Amino acid sequence: MLPSPSSSPRPILHNRTNFNPLETKPQKLQQTLSFLPTPPKCRTLKRPLKAVDDVQRKRPKGDDSDMREESDSDSEQSACGSDAPPSVAPVRRRPTTIRGLTHRSGDVSTRPILQSFVSSKRLDSYVCHAADLVLPPIYASSYSHGARGGGKSLLAVATEHGFVQIMNTSHREPWDLEPARAFFQIHNNGIFDVQWNESDSLLATGSADQTTKITCLETSTLLHTLRGHTSSVKRIAWDPTNPNLLSTGGRDGSIHLWDLRQSMQATADPVASIFSAHDEIKSRKKTNTTSSITGLVYNDMAPFNLISSGTTNGILRCWDVRLLQSKKRAPKPRPIVMSLNDPTCFHGSRRPRGIKSLCKGSGPTAGVLFGLSADARVHTYTMSTLVGCETSYTHSEMSSGSFYVGISVSPCGRWLSCGGPTGNAFLFDVHNAGRRGVTLGSQAVKLNGGPEVKGEIGAVDWSAEGVATCSDEGVVRFWRPDIDIHRKCISESEAERWHWDWAL
Repeated sequence: MLPSPSSSPRPILHNRTNFNPLETKPQKLQQTLSFLPTPPKCRTLKRPLKAVDDVQRKRPKGDDSDMREESDSDSEQSACGSDAPPSVAPVRRRPTTIRGLTHRSGDVSTRPILQSFVSSKRLDSYVCHAADLVLPPIYASSYSHGARGGGKSLLAVATEHGFVQIMNTSHREPWDLEPARAFFQIHNNGIFDVQWNESDSLLATGSADQTTKITCLETSTLLHTLRGHTSSVKRIAWDPTNPNLLSTGGRDGSIHLWDLRQSMQATADPVASIFSAHDEIKSRKKTNTTSSITGLVYNDMAPFNLISSGTTNGILRCWDVRLLQSKKRAPKPRPIVMSLNDPTCFHGSRRPRGIKSLCKGSGPTAGVLFGLSADARVHTYTMSTLVGCETSYTHSEMSSGSFYVGISVSPCGRWLSCGGPTGNAFLFDVHNAGRRGVTLGSQAVKLNGGPEVKGEIGAVDWSAEGVATCSDEGVVRFWRPDIDIHRKCISESEAERWHWDWAL
């Protein structure tokens, strides 16, 4: 009689085989399936798994060929066999940046923000009056460092009559009055450049009277008069590491370095000079004209290096200020770095063109220099090597007839503003500046002050709130992004054109 299931001597779900597994040795898979061929040994599987990560980790950052190499390696693995186990998925790295420059596509364009810039005809318009009630042309403008950092928007405006006005362009309500302006009569001739020091306590102005003057804003007193140029002073640059040092460039082609501590007297002489800074070094021909200095920028990565531009061509030169001498008969110093190519000749130009204005980028454009050339293009350079890049920015209505037109980069480093003729200014999204393979920058956004503005827009500068444009008719317009007002201006253009101006 068979036993009941509950009294079975074997456990439930026990192996129902007719042999004892303890007495029989397990056979190898190869012996059991002897009819199958022996597979070849795969030595590639012996490599540790972390070696795949090492290969990815050793790949140089910012290389444009990262995505291409990964796709090529994937295709090779599928065709010739994988070097890694099949269970390991290919690793996709995030875009890397070097000194703020993104080297992969996929960045979101901020051009729609530039297209939303508007300016109120009443609240954002500032008129510079002279003593004789004549609207003087504005030659230069500069926002304070605090304004670029998000503080009070204080704009210094320099005019042809030699005075400087400091105005507050912060946003205000329709019932608010304009804040009081500060007025300084510093020179008796036109002022071509005005710059704040790092602490926003001093103001340096370069004039056509061949002098550079340092004014204390707290006491409204003149501290120093710097004499050394034999022609108009065109550019000023404060040393970012020492508040007592600054450099100036003039129409006479010379660059002077000044130390405000060298003398307690009101008049100071340069401590070092570079004469004929942008003349040909190996040229045997003597010319009566010299190249004017149109740009001075200190290198952020090397604080002792000063970069300059001239009116002869698009070649930039970098000088080590520690090697300069004060004697005029001393051997002429040589630049430590020069541009190996001239980007003004990249776009079909038969001859090189000079640089009108020079500025440096920040944030995503750190390490990039922007130069407005006489060919109505904004060219880009690499700051470390001064090599001209293929990327340029232009507009069909940009003009190159005047050397008073300037450029400026926003505090975020993504936008660039440029002056233009007949009341037009232009905004560019420059986040891809210096990227390989990009030959033409983004399309410009035009700012037009209306048919009543017919003068040239020369000086431009950015604050944290927006951009200010200055015309040679003595009028300053401030532009800020406002999507709601811009949409209203587009939909009701006939009614809003009496109150607003907007980007096109």
